Amino acid sequence: MTNESRFTRNLKAYVYENTPKATESLNQKNNKMTDIYTQLAKLLNVAQITDNCNQPNDLQISEWLTADNYELHIMTSNVRALDFEWDVYNCLPRFTDIIDRIKELNDCDAIVYVSDLDLYLPEHEVEDYIESKLQEKTEA
Repeated sequence: MTNESRFTRNLKAYVYENTPKATESLNQKNNKMTDIYTQLAKLLNVAQITDNCNQPNDLQISEWLTADNYELHIMTSNVRALDFEWDVYNCLPRFTDIIDRIKELNDCDAIVYVSDLDLYLPEHEVEDYIESKLQEKTEA
């Protein structure tokens, strides 16, 4: 076992991460995630599910902090007029609640902004949902 300095280990990790093979692997993972959310958007009859906050959206799913650092989870169509009984959650909303809220849009031009895809729409749950819906279609 060698006594490498932390700097040397970090440098090796950086060099590896920036090799074409590692970069290609990272790009494939990002493309896979994009494909999953594109498929989900199609199944839910919306134009796009994105984590890009720089575009207008029809539904925002995000986490807000209060002045005293208390986390609130928000699912709203209008951030300027929150309905505290309908739009604000004290704890993380369930995956099915999020899916139902997106379905309610029922607009093929709607854009859904999700601040943290991994938190609100975890990849494994999205994959399971897509698989179950595709299976339902084939059985019908």
